Amino acid sequence: MDWIKILFGWSFYVPLTLAIVAFVGLVIGKYSRASAIGTSIIIFFIPYLFLSVIVSIWHFSEWEEEKADQRVHANLDDAYEERVEGYDNLTNLQKLMPYTVSYTYKDDGGDMVYEYDLYAGNFNSSYDFYGQLKITYFSDQEKVIDIHVYDVEMDAGGKTFIKNFKLDDEMHTYSWSWRETEPINFEEETN
Repeated sequence: MDWIKILFGWSFYVPLTLAIVAFVGLVIGKYSRASAIGTSIIIFFIPYLFLSVIVSIWHFSEWEEEKADQRVHANLDDAYEERVEGYDNLTNLQKLMPYTVSYTYKDDGGDMVYEYDLYAGNFNSSYDFYGQLKITYFSDQEKVIDIHVYDVEMDAGGKTFIKNFKLDDEMHTYSWSWRETEPINFEEETN
């Protein structure tokens, strides 16, 4: 988190401008210099503290989100390395990998909620992927819980968040397959 940016960004300059305007107005209004300085300091610090707290909370939530994404990407990297260990000459589609993060909790009614975030990584250094990911989720008895098909576009070396979703049962494992399609070209044809 960039504290200089937080403390001396717009949340600093807006109250400073208010304080300068107040100081000039008080001096022109023939208030004593001590009164003008004291009032200007108060006019600066009250909005500055208020705005700094709001901006800090905003930046902290962005920072937390960024750190969470970095953890997921590191876990995706580790899962891919574990999966391909000992294999050589992988095809382009074998260098694509989905990764699911699960959240299990109870809702207000006391029912279990099984929520998941689906990510995908393209571990090719020079291959962009355009296509579909078909993913099948299984319960602990290897019963199919659900099947989803997602349209996915990933640049070479890219990682992407695909979707957040909920399932009725807890997912214990999943399988996947990739289907390549042509990239969509939106350029107009001219005659």
